[in-house]
Amino acid sequence: MSARPNPDHAITQWLRDEADAGAPDRLIAAVRTQLESTDQRPAWWPARRFQSMNTTARFLSAAAAVAVVAAIVVLALPRVGGQGVQTSPSPVPTVPASAVRLMLGAPPGGDLPPGTYLIDDPFPIRATITVPAGWTTYTVDARTAGILVNHAKPVNGSGWGLFFLAGPHFYADPCRPGSGTVAASTVATAADVVATLRSLPSFDVGAPVAVTVGGRPATLLTLTAKADTGGCSNAGATVWKTSDGTDYVVPPGEATPFRVVDVDGQPIVILATDFPQSSGWENQAPGATPNPTAHSADQVELRQILDSIQFYGRTPASPAPSQAAP
Repeated sequence: MSARPNPDHAITQWLRDEADAGAPDRLIAAVRTQLESTDQRPAWWPARRFQSMNTTARFLSAAAAVAVVAAIVVLALPRVGGQGVQTSPSPVPTVPASAVRLMLGAPPGGDLPPGTYLIDDPFPIRATITVPAGWTTYTVDARTAGILVNHAKPVNGSGWGLFFLAGPHFYADPCRPGSGTVAASTVATAADVVATLRSLPSFDVGAPVAVTVGGRPATLLTLTAKADTGGCSNAGATVWKTSDGTDYVVPPGEATPFRVVDVDGQPIVILATDFPQSSGWENQAPGATPNPTAHSADQVELRQILDSIQFYGRTPASPAPSQAAP
């Protein structure tokens, strides 16, 4: 002989289990109130029934109540997937307390101490890079921030390093930079920048490659200056102009990777001089001879710096906490 389950006991035990499992107190209280106010016998059910029928009815009614409770629990849980997705906002990364603000001229002409450096105001976005020994600041201004390798300390500067670019400073005709830069409206978004770089004359542009920079999706484009750019006004393809009027020139046949990433609506181009030969700046030194392996060892550190990039959104109005000592 088998005993029939007592629905009251079952519901009571279910409520205890849900409370032990961490269900919200307000939810358990609402369920108790609902059960206490629910008649276990429907109004249309005749009062004169065998006890077995009354027990069955009570059990079915209790089961219905449990189903209602289950529905309430499901609705109270976060919804994942499909339409109306409710997800927790992604945590906003915090700038490491040990990060030192990267500044122009700090230290003047010397190596940066190894460590993590913060790029921020006047550059429009905040980012950190971790730099080994033997690198120096190039500039930090409203549209360019960067560092240069400084191991050999060439007289004219190496021009070899990592640069963050923001703004409409790409030349419309790299062979004739005197014609001016592209219009700001043509580089308003990351997609616009990719399209602009792919359309620049004087370059052979490789197929776009989807990559990740600082945990954000980015597009990698490799631009190679055409062989005939040696006859251009700067003896190469001039890519962009810095705030101080310096032109960045890619010599004929030199390939340079550009990474385009969106940082909270601000398109940023990361140019990495990831090639082994000496740069144009080094070759301009009196008596300098092009060296095909000048930066072979530096490429390892450059890629490590690229991997260390972290973004923190747009630059806030408030100043950064610390500064590199001169």
